[in-house]
Amino acid sequence: MRQKVLQFMKQHQLLKKDTTVLVGVSGGPDSMALLHLYKSFSKAWNIRLIALSIDHQLRGEDSIADVAYVRAICADWDIPFEAGTLDVPAYHKMYKVSTQVAARTLRYQFFLEKMQEYDADYLALGHHGDDQVETILMNLTRSSNPAALAGIPVKRSFADGEIVRPLLCVERKEIEEYCAAHQIIPRLDASNEEVTYTRNYFRKYILPLLKEKNERIHVTTQRLSEALQEDESFLEAEAKKAAEKIISEKIKGEKVTIDSMELKSFPRALQRRIYHLILSYLYKKTPKTLSSAHEASFLDLLTKSGYRQLDFPHGLKIEKSYDFIRFSFKNSMQEENAFQQKLLIPTDITLPDGATLQVKYVNEIDKLGKHIIYIHPEDVSLPLQVRFRQTGDAMSWKGLNGSRKLKDIFIDEKIPLKERDNWPIITDDSDEIIWLVGIKKGKKAIEQQDKRTLFVQLRYEQAACRRKNDA
Repeated sequence: MRQKVLQFMKQHQLLKKDTTVLVGVSGGPDSMALLHLYKSFSKAWNIRLIALSIDHQLRGEDSIADVAYVRAICADWDIPFEAGTLDVPAYHKMYKVSTQVAARTLRYQFFLEKMQEYDADYLALGHHGDDQVETILMNLTRSSNPAALAGIPVKRSFADGEIVRPLLCVERKEIEEYCAAHQIIPRLDASNEEVTYTRNYFRKYILPLLKEKNERIHVTTQRLSEALQEDESFLEAEAKKAAEKIISEKIKGEKVTIDSMELKSFPRALQRRIYHLILSYLYKKTPKTLSSAHEASFLDLLTKSGYRQLDFPHGLKIEKSYDFIRFSFKNSMQEENAFQQKLLIPTDITLPDGATLQVKYVNEIDKLGKHIIYIHPEDVSLPLQVRFRQTGDAMSWKGLNGSRKLKDIFIDEKIPLKERDNWPIITDDSDEIIWLVGIKKGKKAIEQQDKRTLFVQLRYEQAACRRKNDA
């Protein structure tokens, strides 16, 4: 296996002399074999080797023992070692993301810090050929994006160096045999047997069926992955060149204008990629509600004549005329509608019309009213934000099936037309509307004390001029 991995590393330029390599080591078979391989290369290639191990605080004493095991092995092998402790449960609760996403986010933040601290050239990770097969199959079942089918890259840019995965050329069985041959007794994670996790299901039930038909499926899949990644890199580069030719106006995070006739003349593969490039340029963070249906509606827009308009998540508007397409967040006639501000807790802010908004943590629900709302921090995605309305805004509340457009709510409540565009709206980080201030409270609002002891209280006080007008 050593020669196979070394040849793979040379083929893909994953190894250079006189470099610093950080190795992510969990204590499992894959990462332990990887660390041992790098140790065997280190003298001949003059590699400065450093092992990194992480306690994600997800498996109690077991994860602490994993780190202790790696520390002991590194001491025995004379390899510098660093451990990190990451509060994944807290991040998961605060940002309302899955445990896997929270763990990955914090893990790569830790890796990034260490790459910069050691001025490292490579971060080596232990993904292997079977992981590649599982990843591609999983992506096939849940994504229509061709790029996702390329799976795990052999290498990619990271910090000022690269992430490399030298074990993608071997399967799990070979790694286990390597560990046995070199008297490496790795730690085993019992959660890897729980088939409630999608990857474990594919590992236990789907992969064995494929190996019955082709025992070298990991080799075939790796070749497919590399071919798809090469194709994708080429198409992405071509799309960037094509986009530069047809973009007539662009302001980061605000608007892009392109020649619609030129775009229409391009192959569909380039049209699709240019569309995604523009969205990446405009959105700071891709909305969760952005889907393949939006892509389909945009591509269909190219076939239509006359003036057309599409409304995308977070207020992005796409307008098409005969000779141009404009992606824009701002309505040029109503620049003031761009107001948006994150709400730290605690905070007191003054809104554009002079009204004030107070946000703080409280331990009990004290007073209710149309200008005060309580929510539980675990029920929403923090941070909260206050903004004005955007095209297509809708909200839901307790007792309502589905959602209702803000436009219709304003009409029902007889809110003057001139006030609607500047009416304060509270949303969470996923852009779910929590509170149409003074009018409607969303389904996350808490109306009475429950067993929980920490709440977020938002209190709105109208500007003097509005209070006078309301009176």
